Amino acid sequence: MSEPVREPGAGALGPLTVLGLLVAGAACGAAATLVHRWGWGLAIGLFAAVLGVVALPAGSRRLAFAAGWMAAVGLALWPRPEGDYLIAADAVGYALLIASFGVFLVALVTLPGRGSPTPRDGDDQGEVGRRT
Repeated sequence: MSEPVREPGAGALGPLTVLGLLVAGAACGAAATLVHRWGWGLAIGLFAAVLGVVALPAGSRRLAFAAGWMAAVGLALWPRPEGDYLIAADAVGYALLIASFGVFLVALVTLPGRGSPTPRDGDDQGEVGRRT
C-alpha cells in the first residue's frame, strides 16, 4: 500500500501557517483595493498578488492566500453606508476584479490532485508510472 501524499511542512504548524496566509492574503487584497484607483496602486497590488501566488507552494497554502485576497476584494463589493462602493464600475475596477478571479483560479488549478502519482527521489517525471 502506498502512503497518502502530504504537503511538505504539513505538521503541527500547518493550520497556523494556512491561517496566517489567509490573513496575509486578506491584508494584501484590502491594501490593493484601497489603492487601486491610482495606476501605481493597481500595479503594485496585482504584483503583490501574483508574487504571493507564485512564491507559495501549490496546495493549501497558495489556496489560503488567494482565498484571503478574494475575500477582501469580495467584501469591498458590498455597498457602503454612504451608498457608494470601494470598487467602481470602470476599467480600473474591472481590472482589479478580473485579476482577483485570475489569482484565485490559478490557486485552484494548481491544487495537487487526489491520489495523483508523485515522483520519488531519483525518478524522472516520465518514469512515475513505470513498474520495475
